[in-house]
Amino acid sequence: MVEENQRKWHTLLSQALWAYRNSRNTSTGFSPYQLTFGVASTTTCIDEAYAQRMWQQLEEVDTDRLNALDQVVRQSEIRAKYYGKRVSPRLFIEGDLVWKTILPTYKKVDQLGKWSPNWEGPFIIYKVIENGAFIIVNQEGKLVHENINAKYLKRYYPAFSEHCH
Repeated sequence: MVEENQRKWHTLLSQALWAYRNSRNTSTGFSPYQLTFGVASTTTCIDEAYAQRMWQQLEEVDTDRLNALDQVVRQSEIRAKYYGKRVSPRLFIEGDLVWKTILPTYKKVDQLGKWSPNWEGPFIIYKVIENGAFIIVNQEGKLVHENINAKYLKRYYPAFSEHCH
């Protein structure tokens, strides 16, 4: 029986697609067909009352689309709130010492292979630019990077031996 159905998959494909298009989507609460065309016609006999209901449903399609969009926005806000709890922004001020990731990240020292260092520095935050971007300079004050994102920086903590000089 299963083998017969596998051979006739092309005859069942249109039914499966129709079922998918008319199934309510959990994220929007509406079926793709309903958001596009309203409600599908299920009868061949059209009387005046049926035609009025169809026109009313077509007029409600825009409202349904807006409700679906609101639902998606609400779900996005819930996800952003949940994932935003785990994010701790890296805050630096001018004068902070930082490590900088070696860019591009695939650049490695041939002799060390995968044990190549991933960070270099220390560098100094010269200027804070908006949206988590910074201008950094080296210890001599020479410009290293004019616009680097905070995700490529991490705070530099001097070793105990550096304090003893």
